[in-house]
Amino acid sequence: MVSKILLIIGHWLFALSALFSSTQVVTPVSTIPISTSTPTVMHVATTTPVKQPVSPVLVNKVIPKSVTQIVTPQKSIPVTPVVAVPPPNFDAINIAARKALVNILCTTQTGGGLSPISGSGVVISPDGVIVTNAHVAQYFLLQNFNGQKNFVQCIVRTGSPAYPTYLAKLVYISPQWVMNNSTNLVEQDPTGTGEHDYAFLKITASISGTPLGTSLSYLAVNVAKDVQVGDNILLASYPAGFLGGITIENDLNQSSAITQVSQVFTFDTNTTDLISVPGTVVSQKGSSGGAAVNAQSQLEGIISTATDTTTTSTRDLRAIRMDYINRDLSANASISLQTLITNADVVSADFNQNIAPALTTILTKAILGN
Repeated sequence: MVSKILLIIGHWLFALSALFSSTQVVTPVSTIPISTSTPTVMHVATTTPVKQPVSPVLVNKVIPKSVTQIVTPQKSIPVTPVVAVPPPNFDAINIAARKALVNILCTTQTGGGLSPISGSGVVISPDGVIVTNAHVAQYFLLQNFNGQKNFVQCIVRTGSPAYPTYLAKLVYISPQWVMNNSTNLVEQDPTGTGEHDYAFLKITASISGTPLGTSLSYLAVNVAKDVQVGDNILLASYPAGFLGGITIENDLNQSSAITQVSQVFTFDTNTTDLISVPGTVVSQKGSSGGAAVNAQSQLEGIISTATDTTTTSTRDLRAIRMDYINRDLSANASISLQTLITNADVVSADFNQNIAPALTTILTKAILGN
């Protein structure tokens, strides 16, 4: 079995090498849909009632006005001693983030309207549940595209440079995102707001054949503490915006940077759903699904979109928060993030049997122009 897997991988890499060996750069080789500085509003008919997607707007924080201090000398007010909080150790946070980071590489057979892609993801449980963007994971719905068996092959890579490490299965992808963005795969420069743009995979086997165990490196998620403008954030991903196909195949490295939250957005009215951070080296295609980690070494969110500028230093990244994903799952799938993580195999079996086939049909029709 292992030899067959390695043989298949060799075939993918040979095909990928041949695909990118010409002078023409085949796009997309990576998958950050670039939005304008004002996120694009998408209006796509859906087959089931879902909340109309809206452009995220800035969250208005109410700042209390200054008030007159009331002095009460008659009573002594106990003073609570201030406990010194040690500063976050971003060296340790960086190491933890890179260990949990994965590259998702999907190759395709020649023709058929699909191109190879490279994106990022983050392991969020010791048994190998991965969170990434829907616009990355949608390739898992197209494995047997248009009746062609194994037309799309996806592997999970780790390390720096990235090397083939795991096979994975689709656990869940937001149906709302697929229905609202079914033409994403055939657009040259797809745009989006980040709303519903999430999916989950689970590692099923190691390519080397060694046992997986239940102690994979992972990041705990933050679904409790709110985020504020000015909070420190570490970004980690596999950016590939300036690389050719052969380099992506053989020499794709992790990148990370420490930055601060510059803006917060909502898809609703008063929730903090999406954060924006200034441009860094991570602000490239291929960073989709990468980690935005807070000072407590928790996964705050996953990179989803970027503003459209010519340099990384001026290109803001935007990440949807794990707290938003948790709330969106509860609202649209009646399941919490923690329940999905704990019962990933059950969720995967139900989703792939009852929901995935209809989503595959939607994507296939969009790609073929039907």
